[in-house]
Amino acid sequence: MLFDLDGTLTDPRVGITVSMQHALAQVGVIVDDPDELVWCIGPPIIDNFARLGVTGDRALQAVAAYRDRYDRLGAFENAVFDGIAELLDEVGEGRTLAVATSKAEAAAEMILEHFDLRRRFAFVAGASADHIRSVKADIVAYALAGLGHPDPTTVVLVGDRRHDIEGARLRGIASIAVTWGYAQPGELEATEPDLVVDTVAQLRSVLA
Repeated sequence: MLFDLDGTLTDPRVGITVSMQHALAQVGVIVDDPDELVWCIGPPIIDNFARLGVTGDRALQAVAAYRDRYDRLGAFENAVFDGIAELLDEVGEGRTLAVATSKAEAAAEMILEHFDLRRRFAFVAGASADHIRSVKADIVAYALAGLGHPDPTTVVLVGDRRHDIEGARLRGIASIAVTWGYAQPGELEATEPDLVVDTVAQLRSVLA
């Protein structure tokens, strides 16, 4: 069983948006209100900068500035959604759990350790530092390899954005979309996950 991190297990709104605002300022793009950057939660960071017109060497500079602030401060401007730790304990009995996130793998490991979630997962799959592994389908494949290549028909991915649903579908696994994350209006409906749940309690019931 695979879980996305941002918007699924934790609420990273402040840390990500303020770190993006800081990084953009370093390359001359001024965003007055970090809430304008909420859409950045979920997609690969390099794609977010490209959408804002920051590419090439400027993108590399922006990523470095983002990671500098995020690793020092932003990772901890974050909170575990209520009930998630208990859900992981319950569904982890007799199942193997892993994280599949577009976040940099080192940052994901740090956050999971900080919030005492890491011990609940057999493997953490994240984006590579060189951005070669950043697309969600590639991260899902990496997670499945890390789990020993289980039968895809026995695996489900839980996530909050279209990238999660599309990544799961491309790798032949089922998907559950959660609505407490950061999907844009109509996003989840358009990608047609196998199931949509609105609360952690509903997810626990589905996975029980």
